[in-house]
Amino acid sequence: MQDKKGASQIVVVVGVPPTTALAIVALCCKYSFDKGLEREIYFDAKNRLFPYYARIGASRVAGLRMIIENPAAIKLINIYF
Repeated sequence: MQDKKGASQIVVVVGVPPTTALAIVALCCKYSFDKGLEREIYFDAKNRLFPYYARIGASRVAGLRMIIENPAAIKLINIYF
């Protein structure tokens, strides 16, 4: 999928355990990096998972939207790949 600016988007519906969700987030960061984009990704998190994602470096942007910026993304990529 591509947005209006031509950047690739991955749509992930997460109804899986948090450890699996973390691996999916790391995969999305790596995909972004491999495509020559920023390693940053954004996603909508469930309310109860905000603290979990905050521990891995995600920041809350607005509402349910969170972003994982470069330093946290690099850390995830190094852990999983």
